[in-house]
Amino acid sequence: MIADLVDRFEQQGDAYKSGQYNEAQLRKEFVDPMFKALGWDMENISGYAEAYKDVIHEDAIRIGGAIKELDDIILTRDLPEQGLRAGDIGTVVLVHRNNAGYEVEFTSLDGETIAVITLMADQVRAAEAGEIAHVRSLAAA
Repeated sequence: MIADLVDRFEQQGDAYKSGQYNEAQLRKEFVDPMFKALGWDMENISGYAEAYKDVIHEDAIRIGGAIKELDDIILTRDLPEQGLRAGDIGTVVLVHRNNAGYEVEFTSLDGETIAVITLMADQVRAAEAGEIAHVRSLAAA
């Protein structure tokens, strides 16, 4: 079973590495089947209580309301020297002490890095449920 997963990934690796293939798909199509092949009870067929399950599925959480690594953030002010505008979306790659600031990567939709910059906490905010992304050309910054 694991060899089959490896073969499938190698045959269609470009599609899996594209920006169109997300974490939930990866978990469903590769990670869960791999652990199941290793004998894990992925669906809790045994009916164990939460504390004794092989796998506990968790929703994404924000710890104490703090922004954490790999969170999407929203820029709160224009940064013309980087060609970025308030409202642009970046990904936190490093959290500085006590959330005083962040290293944030901004990318184009094709995955090209536009900038990796240090931002103070007052220059960003967490993305919130119900918000929608907006597309603009970088050249128009």
